[in-house]
Amino acid sequence: MSEQLAFPGRFVPHATNMPQPPNAPALPNRVSRRSMITQLLYTSASRHPRGHSSDFEILQDALSHNRVQGVTGYLLRDIGGFCQVLEGPAEIVEPLFARISGDPRHSDVVLRMRRQVPERGFLGWSMGYASLSPEDSAFLATCFAEGAGGILLAFERIGRVASGQD
Repeated sequence: MSEQLAFPGRFVPHATNMPQPPNAPALPNRVSRRSMITQLLYTSASRHPRGHSSDFEILQDALSHNRVQGVTGYLLRDIGGFCQVLEGPAEIVEPLFARISGDPRHSDVVLRMRRQVPERGFLGWSMGYASLSPEDSAFLATCFAEGAGGILLAFERIGRVASGQD
């Protein structure tokens, strides 16, 4: 997300994890060293106000495709933009992120973090969704401004919220 956009404090959940399609493979939580999980965290500016029908379309697209593709994650929405974590096999997540980056429903896509991890942070979430309060948006904007350490703090906060610990 560009510098002028904020991402504040208290999360207001809107949608929960959708049930797994009957033909979808089970997702492993841990993987071998040779097959680490790629995690991406990005922000972007929305071209439409929060609550626009495009928000529902984005969530529906994610829910219908992610589980089958082995992708998990969480989408956060504030008044002006998105903050999303994607995780899964690199050969799936990287082209997915490229496609998302070119989606005309948003702009100013900024990759905040890309890392390889041995286990998923959002296991069970084909795509979670929450609306951000002004306080949560401010907290995340501050984290993003602090650089690498702040990005990790933001990622941990998103994970706690998604798991219901915050």
